[in-house]
Amino acid sequence: MVTLLGGHTVGIAHCSNVNTDTMTMGFPIQLMATCASGPNKTVDLDQGSPEVVDNEFYTQISLGRGVLKLDQDLPFHGLTSAVVSQYRENLEVLRADFAKAMI
Repeated sequence: MVTLLGGHTVGIAHCSNVNTDTMTMGFPIQLMATCASGPNKTVDLDQGSPEVVDNEFYTQISLGRGVLKLDQDLPFHGLTSAVVSQYRENLEVLRADFAKAMI
């Protein structure tokens, strides 16, 4: 699942699903400003490079910039943190694993 969540690198979320309670300082303010126009407004799940399939999503969530609660927890859970670190550091491993997971 950690691998498949890499699809969030180009995904969006409705503001009604954004959890700002556990985010790093400053980031919730940015998202709340974006979502101020209503819960049907959308935000990019990858705040670094939302239109590129890359490993920036894993860097962003490691910095506490996950938009969804699920994404926020991945880098800090004992069962998933090592995989997040590996994907953050090695795009080729992510690409190979993602292709296998999709199949």
